[in-house]
Amino acid sequence: MFTLLDIAKLTGNDAVVGLVEENQKYSPAVANMPWRTIKGTSFTTGVRTGLPTTGFRGTNTGQAPSKSTFAKRTVETYVFSGAIKVDEAIAQAHPDGVAGLQTVEASGVMQSALINIEKQIFGGITSDANGFPGLKAQTAYGATTSSGDALTVNAAGTTGCSSIYLVKFGEQDVQLVGGMDKAFELGEWVRQLIADEADATKFLMAYTNALTSWVGMSVLNENAVRRIANVSAETGKTASDALLAQALATFPVGRRPDAIFMARRSVSQIQQSRSVTLMSTGQKVNAQVIAPWPTEFEGIPIYATDAIGITDVAESA
Repeated sequence: MFTLLDIAKLTGNDAVVGLVEENQKYSPAVANMPWRTIKGTSFTTGVRTGLPTTGFRGTNTGQAPSKSTFAKRTVETYVFSGAIKVDEAIAQAHPDGVAGLQTVEASGVMQSALINIEKQIFGGITSDANGFPGLKAQTAYGATTSSGDALTVNAAGTTGCSSIYLVKFGEQDVQLVGGMDKAFELGEWVRQLIADEADATKFLMAYTNALTSWVGMSVLNENAVRRIANVSAETGKTASDALLAQALATFPVGRRPDAIFMARRSVSQIQQSRSVTLMSTGQKVNAQVIAPWPTEFEGIPIYATDAIGITDVAESA
């Protein structure tokens, strides 16, 4: 499976490759989730919804033939862009010259792009109504799969809530999609006359550019994502290994998730749950063995992301 950086190296120019490599650390979901490119802006694929019938049979007894069942799914990509403008006078006054400031601004727009796509992955249209549906919409609170497994686990928090996502990657599971056969495109800088933001009757010379892309996300299997909802800072309602185990148990055998994403607060809560207080003759000693910062659960990588908030309203079925 290819990552965004792989796609950038295959389809982009050196500038885009360098910008992705420099800024992907701010967006762990974007960096680790597989990407694929498509020729246009959408694609239709078949998703298996049922397996052929198999079983033992008696000798000299026939068996009815059967086949898999499939459903068609259409995945859309959406225009994503960021326009840049730099006052020519400011650019010329930069210590590294015009090119130096252009490099700074190009890095900034890529960092912003990756951060906002990361937000879209989890929040979906609640993050940006012009973008693709997110993982939260795929794991509606109280919903179940066709086999009855819950899509969400309830941490029972009531204020300042957050979510934790367990995600399985792959072409038939979860992946990001780049339309028009590319990931990102950064054009050439253009020196031109632009209108003053505060007064459209006044103008100034500036350098302009734009980062553009078509981005979507496909979630093609009901067992590709699970969410732990209502994670809060309330006692007994924080993130824990017990909640992760409960969510992991809802994945069918053979469909182990590839990554776990959560807010920094949730990672800290798991760290605290793994820490122990030293005891002596039945009394607490003023010392604690602090567990390492959690990076995995049962061999599944844990990633902290700022794209998952901690101020959500508590959910109920």
